[in-house]
Amino acid sequence: MTTTDLAEPISVRTMLFGSDEDAVEVLRAAVTSGHAASLLGDALATVSAATGSAVVEEFTKVVAGLFAIDLTDALMMGWRSHQTLMAAARRTAQAADTEELVDLVTHEISWAQEPYVELFVDGLKVATVHFQLSLNLEVKALVASINGGRLTAVHSGSCTLTAALTAQTLAAKALTLAERSAHVDLPLVLHLGRGLPLCEPPDRVMGSRADSARLWLRD
Repeated sequence: MTTTDLAEPISVRTMLFGSDEDAVEVLRAAVTSGHAASLLGDALATVSAATGSAVVEEFTKVVAGLFAIDLTDALMMGWRSHQTLMAAARRTAQAADTEELVDLVTHEISWAQEPYVELFVDGLKVATVHFQLSLNLEVKALVASINGGRLTAVHSGSCTLTAALTAQTLAAKALTLAERSAHVDLPLVLHLGRGLPLCEPPDRVMGSRADSARLWLRD
């Protein structure tokens, strides 16, 4: 397990692969070696070597882009279902200039995404690769400030994050591409600005991300 100590926002991609720059390289190695090579094996069997290399290069870039998800967004989705935080958010939203400090015991947040990539060569779909990203976050010693229905500050707290990325096609069984555990200090992760809204609908809390992608190449 590693300890992450970053003042900048942390993405799930960074947590899985060590850095955004390393993500493409790690994914390229994963899909071209060992059992994972079967993910694109059938799709590459009928194309030239040059096209095959281009497919792998572009495919790994697209996949890496799917997981540029801010870790704060994953935490917020879990906290919006936490009864104590939501009760404080509703009370402060109805009372101007009211702030509440919420001391939360250890709790877990589980979160998953299932994007996919469709691969086309010369206009024909040669593969659809389904991914599953699973996150489990164990949050400890969290003291949160709630003001006007928003999370405005985190005074303490830490998080143990376990992340795993698997991939599967119709022709290949599910394969693990990456998995990692890390310890994160929450005040360094959360970039709060004016505060993070707890009372807004889920689709307004999550940052933008791609649920799927299409990759078109010519042989």
